[in-house]
Amino acid sequence: MADSTTNKSIPELEARGAGRCIRVSIRGFWPGADYLSPLVVLAVPVLEELMFRKLIWLVLSWKMTSYWTWIVVSVLFALLHMEPIHIIGLLPLSFFVGWLRYRTGKIRYSIVAHMANNAMACLLTVV
Repeated sequence: MADSTTNKSIPELEARGAGRCIRVSIRGFWPGADYLSPLVVLAVPVLEELMFRKLIWLVLSWKMTSYWTWIVVSVLFALLHMEPIHIIGLLPLSFFVGWLRYRTGKIRYSIVAHMANNAMACLLTVV
């Protein structure tokens, strides 16, 4: 008969305070999960915006108008997240963040909006 401390076949999830958001401790599975929130809120938006609203935007703008570049990049960004429900929910945000890039010509506003979205999503996971 195994006790609960030795049975690690199902990771035990434990949410930790609002300031830690997706800082979910998966005991016995991945101790680095405690550091996921800062990545989700700070690093991921910068990397995704640089890839989509800078690099892919630049490449596509050589072949199509700014308007169509905005549409295509926004759809590609949503499709990157692969889960159908997630794609549908993310599409309006993707168009908004893309619109910021389209209207201003800069990605800094897109990055800030993306960070704000990820921060809110993180906070909602602990409420």
